Amino acid sequence: MKKLALFIVTLSFCSVYADLWVPSIFSDSMVIQSRKPAAIWGEADPETEVTVKFADQLKTTRADSAGSWRVWLDPLPVSSRPEALTIRSGESTLEYSDILVGEVWILAGQSNMGWPLSKSDGGAEAAAEADYPWLRIFTQWPYQGAADKSARDVTGGQWINCNPQNAPSLSGVGFFFARKLRELLESDTPLALVNTQMGGTYAECWIDMETLKSIPSARPFLDKAAKEITPGESDPKGYWGEDNFRRPAAMYNGKVAPLQPFSARGVVWYQGEGNSQKWLAYGYEQTLTALINSWRDGFKDSSLPFLIVQLPRYNAGPGNDWQAVQAAQAEVADKMRGVEMVVTLDCGRDDAIHPPDKQPVGERLALLASEKVYSRENSGAAAAKSYLKSKYTDIKYGGHERQAFDLWLAASEGKGEPTPLCIYIHGGGFRGGDKSHIQKDVIQRFLDKGVSFASMNYRLTDGGKHPYPAAMNDCARGVQFIRSQAGRLNIDPLRIACYGGSAGAGISLWLAFKDDMAEPESENPIARESTRIIAAGTLAGQSSYDMRVIRKWFECPDLPPHSALADFYGIREGETIETPRVAALAEDASPINHLTRDDPPVYMAYNIPNEKITAQTNQNLWVHHPLLGLKLRQAMRKLGIESVVSAPGIKDNKYADIYDFLIQKLTD
Repeated sequence: MKKLALFIVTLSFCSVYADLWVPSIFSDSMVIQSRKPAAIWGEADPETEVTVKFADQLKTTRADSAGSWRVWLDPLPVSSRPEALTIRSGESTLEYSDILVGEVWILAGQSNMGWPLSKSDGGAEAAAEADYPWLRIFTQWPYQGAADKSARDVTGGQWINCNPQNAPSLSGVGFFFARKLRELLESDTPLALVNTQMGGTYAECWIDMETLKSIPSARPFLDKAAKEITPGESDPKGYWGEDNFRRPAAMYNGKVAPLQPFSARGVVWYQGEGNSQKWLAYGYEQTLTALINSWRDGFKDSSLPFLIVQLPRYNAGPGNDWQAVQAAQAEVADKMRGVEMVVTLDCGRDDAIHPPDKQPVGERLALLASEKVYSRENSGAAAAKSYLKSKYTDIKYGGHERQAFDLWLAASEGKGEPTPLCIYIHGGGFRGGDKSHIQKDVIQRFLDKGVSFASMNYRLTDGGKHPYPAAMNDCARGVQFIRSQAGRLNIDPLRIACYGGSAGAGISLWLAFKDDMAEPESENPIARESTRIIAAGTLAGQSSYDMRVIRKWFECPDLPPHSALADFYGIREGETIETPRVAALAEDASPINHLTRDDPPVYMAYNIPNEKITAQTNQNLWVHHPLLGLKLRQAMRKLGIESVVSAPGIKDNKYADIYDFLIQKLTD
């Protein structure tokens, strides 16, 4: 009897894979994508006929020799009327009910995509009111499902309804996205969110292995995984062990491949935190491009829309380049057809990798989808890019707290043409000042003329901790970062000008005359951008920071150095401004020394007259003296470059003021 029992159990086990079976994505209360062919697939006895009935469609196919089968439903209209799905093969029948036809979006990425509504700002209140029968969600068991080989099905997949009991655990981004999108679509359109995300993963975890092996940017990841495959040996946490979620392709195999080729309107991708480490960040553009192509191949949809959530503000610390990932995301969105990116530069917090402000992210995604995927105008604002804000504060262009700027976007004319940009760089002797020190009426003057405006901070010398060229390089990187985001912010990268007061004026001139610092072959997408500007303006600015030159110009050989120069050059004990090292820095820091015939026009404004300077003159008078502008004007005119100086007793221009000059140069 024992032998017979064992024989029966064995037969039963062997017949499991021969029975009629479909993945868990096909179930009661599911949603089928509207207006697109929709795949239904599964397994049956080899070579047996399979029929699939849904609504008024009946599809027939035959399982192959391995028992696999697939049919495609013809595109279906949106319907909130529950329908039944019936699948038959031989004597086996599968029946599912309460199935709607609507809009399906796949939510994928890291933990910020899975961050629950209950922990999101306003989430508790939203969940309490979330009795939404029109919203269905496909969930998987959290922290499970990684696989080194393509899985048959996801782990713990099931469809749930959106109600106050389930809503708190839903993706905050996904919930707010769906709620806003529902407002923008035709009434009674069912929506579905297919969750497939895992915290702490890299993009390389979400790409099929064949593709990974073909892209150079994945090589460091593959090499690291190969060296640390045994848990506890090279990595005490065992991150790279068998079927571990950080393994190459593990998430693709376990959480994506089993869903393919389920039909969806698009994918919302929120990932990049893990790839911000420098050893991965600079290859992220290629990696993300490969991921999108990999998924499009797997879902049998070469134009499957991808909405990328840009990484929000966060101080990732040394060893990371957060902004390089942000730039790579923008570059992929600029280059790839059907790929868009929602701007979140103003969201997040420096100290929180899981920021709770998910509502603006989700709602901007919905506006972006409405405009770019569904081609709908939102209250007539499509041309103005309704998913963009008019003001963004504290946008980080680097890892230091001072590497940030504020941005005001001007309204676009016509069909949303990109706007020019004027960047203000504050003064303060390189020792003080802030981007907030800008008058609102000045900003508005630019905005009224269709010119966007930015106000930029940079690292201060801080007692010599950040000497030259820190401030100049910071602002150059700021310009490069803005250019890397220009397409997403609707800014014209070819029409950028800078101006500033005192130290900010000197930085503006340095940027205007310094050879382009772009590195076209760099892996870093920000470094590939140009630092050149088309015009510069100065308020009480300096054209030289070399005391040897300044003394000669003022005919005052005993003029004491300005007190700010010691920290600016990082003068060490025993050094003076004449020390060769310091003198070399002074030559390079002086904008006039970089002047060449191809440099842009300049407007220099001063509020003191061109009077005689002596050794007793207050340092804050001579450092803001119009002679510093007149000497630069003389050099520029010799090269045939437009140069204007405005000061008491000096009026040699056709412009009303510096702002009129900058606006004309940016809008002509």
